[in-house]
Amino acid sequence: MNEPSTSLVRPMSAIDFMHLPEIVDAIVDSIVPELGGNLHAHNLPFLVACTQISKSFAYAARKRIFSTIIIDQHHQSLITSGLTISTGKYLNNIMTRLIHFMNNEKSDLVVHIRKLEIRIDFNSFLLSESSRLSLLLATFRDRAFNLNALSIVSRPDTWWNLIPVAIVDLLRDMCRSLPISRLRFENVNSIPATVLSSQHTPRLQWFELGTSSFAFQSIRQVTNWTNFIPDTGKYKIDFIHERELIVTAVDADFHRYDTMSFSQFINKVSATVESITCFLRKGELETGYLIDLGTLPRLHQLTIKQFPNSSDFEHSMEKIGACLHHGDEKSSIRELVILLWLEDCYNYNGANTVSAVDFSLLQKLRLDFLSDKHPSLQKIELYIVVEVLFCDQEPMLPRVEALEKHVRNEICHSMTSDMSYHDLDHSFPLLPKVQVRIHFSCE
Repeated sequence: MNEPSTSLVRPMSAIDFMHLPEIVDAIVDSIVPELGGNLHAHNLPFLVACTQISKSFAYAARKRIFSTIIIDQHHQSLITSGLTISTGKYLNNIMTRLIHFMNNEKSDLVVHIRKLEIRIDFNSFLLSESSRLSLLLATFRDRAFNLNALSIVSRPDTWWNLIPVAIVDLLRDMCRSLPISRLRFENVNSIPATVLSSQHTPRLQWFELGTSSFAFQSIRQVTNWTNFIPDTGKYKIDFIHERELIVTAVDADFHRYDTMSFSQFINKVSATVESITCFLRKGELETGYLIDLGTLPRLHQLTIKQFPNSSDFEHSMEKIGACLHHGDEKSSIRELVILLWLEDCYNYNGANTVSAVDFSLLQKLRLDFLSDKHPSLQKIELYIVVEVLFCDQEPMLPRVEALEKHVRNEICHSMTSDMSYHDLDHSFPLLPKVQVRIHFSCE
């Protein structure tokens, strides 16, 4: 009887292991971390150095170098991510070379491009025919098959009808044919809301406005949100029945618009919104327009951000409490996140810290205080960034970690200071998950 043959498998060496794509990506990410999808200018030399190590590292680095292309009209502009094309006397040469390079069948550059940002300045040079922007956009339309984010930024404001028809048509073609899931407009007015339709941007998932607005009449052609869309915020959308557009998530900043506008907008999308993130700035909460969170039947996640200082911490907590407890309807919120950046709250003298904040005010964020209004609440997270003033030398890392632990213990102790010893044994499920980070600033 013949014995089965056994094949010898060469064990993977350390060199082989180091060149696995997943390992290489992890190494490059650890050296040059991405922040919000962007790579900072000082990281570019590290990525270029990675391209010299091996083919595996070159591929991983190239994906990040060319993931974002920013077309900027200022020669002095910083490279915030990937490749920035600046104007000036070399504009035509650079644009021509990029177009040629993207059309080169032997190059894989074009498959790495994920994000395109077009920046327009006061003289609108990029919108002129001599800028060759139309040729570049046509190349993106025909070759950048992985492009998924498009941004148009103007300094100062511009109006959509001032953009040449040829460029508008190319942008629409790109939105229709490429997998663009994110649109961003900054300082752009009278945008036709048809860009949000399934016909024009069928894969759209998010759109972001930065002091921008839609044309009112075109809004009514696409959705029933009327003119209540706040001019600053991020909005996650979905298409139902292939036509109707709904909002499922909102990330809003009260610095740009008042509580009344935001409240009216939320009422318009109350039946579909599932997640809300709001930044409550100082002194800008009009209690007469608070939203009863129980009237939002699909709202499951709520995030509130606040930047209080030691003098108005009590008022800030009152505003958060007013938002959470307003109205009589029971909410469907399952996850609550509170993010606080505490300014001028601690002084550091090398050995001790002196707190200027009464953390017992955070007791209202315990589950036993919230469960009546929010019976479905399962998870509460409290993220606190504490600004610590130091006089002489900034503390070293071990002291920072010790200080973070000290502040966290102080917060947890203050949140349970009203409990009896018996209640303390059962307090853990009632407390939010508390994370503390220290930010130092010099006096």
